[in-house]
Amino acid sequence: MYLVKYSKGSWDDYFEVPLFVTESEDIAKEYVDKFNTILKKWKSFFEDTKPDIISLSSEDYDAFYDKYPILYRYYDVTEINGAKYEQIKRK
Repeated sequence: MYLVKYSKGSWDDYFEVPLFVTESEDIAKEYVDKFNTILKKWKSFFEDTKPDIISLSSEDYDAFYDKYPILYRYYDVTEINGAKYEQIKRK
């Protein structure tokens, strides 16, 4: 059996979030690969967009977030380290 999970934070605020358990290593590997590929794309998007956010005036800030509501998730996405899986045993 394989436990698929992702981690967030570093040092003192590091924690892991379990997602699911599967008996197939192939399913676990495919999910982890897909998760990390999508995460990489989102982080790239946020890196490209962040300079625009910093340079905004307070009036334009709300309009920018209305145009890109996903930016409310900036810190949630950028703190994710990535997904991984590990073999576990049933008791």
